[in-house]
Amino acid sequence: MKKYVAAAVFMVALAELAALAVLDRELILVATGAVVALALLWLRWFLVRESDVVGDEADANDPAAALRRWLSRTETLISRSETSRRDWDRHLRPIGYKIRVQVVDFSGGVPGDIALTLKWG
Repeated sequence: MKKYVAAAVFMVALAELAALAVLDRELILVATGAVVALALLWLRWFLVRESDVVGDEADANDPAAALRRWLSRTETLISRSETSRRDWDRHLRPIGYKIRVQVVDFSGGVPGDIALTLKWG
């Protein structure tokens, strides 16, 4: 992708140098505008082509890919929670920190506000 953008910038600079060689200021604007328009169209075509390739692969195994993503996220969250609990038990609990979680508002039989209290000392 970087190579394509660098090539487009080089083409614009080359078009400006060619227009400067002719010594016609109106030609500089037209030539640069044409090259920039072509470069943008080419970049748009490239991006659409890339997204079509990715989209076709994603459509082929969408349920399987969604399941793999869900499983990966779930494993990551479980790992983070286990690490947090281990750090709590190893570092904070021995020096007297205590944590308390309670449901503060239970209106209509549905838990509402939840309070998290951290005590030390």
